[in-house]
Amino acid sequence: MPRYRISRIDFIPAGRRCSFCSRELKSRVAYVLLDERGGECLSGPTCLSNHAKVDKSKETYPNFTKACKGEMSDHKEAKTPAKREASGKVKAQEGNQEIEYLLLRFRMLGSFPGMRIKSLEEVYERYMRDGRLNDDDQLHVSRLIAKVSKERPEYSPKNLNACYAYSHWIKVALEGLPVEKQGFLRQILFSLMKNLYLSPSQAGAVNKWFAKIEGAPALDPEAFVPACKAVG
Repeated sequence: MPRYRISRIDFIPAGRRCSFCSRELKSRVAYVLLDERGGECLSGPTCLSNHAKVDKSKETYPNFTKACKGEMSDHKEAKTPAKREASGKVKAQEGNQEIEYLLLRFRMLGSFPGMRIKSLEEVYERYMRDGRLNDDDQLHVSRLIAKVSKERPEYSPKNLNACYAYSHWIKVALEGLPVEKQGFLRQILFSLMKNLYLSPSQAGAVNKWFAKIEGAPALDPEAFVPACKAVG
């Protein structure tokens, strides 16, 4: 039987199916697994243990869905707004925070201003080459996380996870709108990329748009509060 390891927990496009049971992953969040050849597979939490035979409690992995409210489950039916909070977030062992942070800055939010800083470039290159962080690099990233969390909360792991989640679902919403109706969401996305946070009213308004998207999770509007206070 092939052996798998968890690469990350991430959002997935509509209509994607579990690689093991072939049922649609309607929560639009999945465990992204790597097989022995490095190929990606998708799994919900049930097939993760029953078919992929992966014990998530024994692995560390990035979770890019932490800004969601509620928990992920397999193959959810189409949700009414009242049921939406049950999808999206995965209760999982904390992954390697340093790797998660590095990938947020260089991969998930690489197009956002100020993400690809020089002090992390070589760390990221070594991680991409070796698939792991050495002790020195892990300590360097850990210290950076502690520093920005205190001095520049807009660059904290929690805030960047929120930036990723909101930007992802804003782009999904834009894909379903005609050009003439995209103005508001494009302005919100521009504001998010420029400031690295949304105000409570902006976050609330965007969540109302997400409620119209089948399978879209409810996102936590409180995630941006520390960044808002720091610049306010």
